[in-house]
Parts: sequence; structure tokens; C-alpha cells
Amino acid sequence: RPVSTIEISEKSPFVANSENFLNIFATSALDSTIKLWDIRSPTCARLFAGHANRVHSIGMAFSPCMRYIATGSEDKFCYVYDTRGGGYVDRLVGHADVVSDVAYHPSSAFLATASFDGKIRIYADRPPST
Repeated sequence: RPVSTIEISEKSPFVANSENFLNIFATSALDSTIKLWDIRSPTCARLFAGHANRVHSIGMAFSPCMRYIATGSEDKFCYVYDTRGGGYVDRLVGHADVVSDVAYHPSSAFLATASFDGKIRIYADRPPST
């Protein structure tokens, strides 16, 4: 499937990340997966699945520390994946329709989500639950 969304990592002035993080980017397509790429390699570094993304272009975002990538989903949840691998580490509830986009606050532990239900929700940092 063709790529519908791309997210490029950005250096945060509030977090001391390795320069290697600037080589990382993520793509998604309408196949319910996110692929994590390293520009130094021709193959996908990680594959994340669990969210629903078959019809709409859904937004995703890296956390400022680069440990997590959050994505919207057509099943009314926001999924948070650990970029080091594995499945999702959290599934955030609260919307009544497709979660269409997500954004991390650059210096605080907040994640904002937007939905086709017309609402924006703000989630504060909390321990992961599945």
C-alpha cells in the first residue's frame, strides 16, 4: 500500500537525545501498520500493528524523548507504541469516533488527540496499561 502519513523525528530543546534519533522516521499506510525507518538502512527497522487504519489517513507523532510513537485509530482509540519494539504499551480511550490526529507537547508530559467526533482530548502522563 502507498504511504499515507510520514512523521520525521525532531530534536527537542527540552530532551537530551542522541543525534542518532535524527536518522529515524515513521510511515503509515492504509494497512493498519506503522513502519519505523532508519535512513542508514534500506529496510524497515520496526513494524507496529494493533491500531485500525484502513480507510482514513491517520496522524502519528513521536514523543519528545523518542521512546514512544502515538497514532490515531479508526476504532476510536489512540495507541502508544514503544519505539524499541513490541506491541502497543497503551490504548487511550475517550473518543466516540475515529481518532484522526495526535500531537505531543514538546516539554510536558501531555498528548493531545483529535477526533471525527469534533473533540480534542488531552492526556497526562500516567503508567502504561493495556
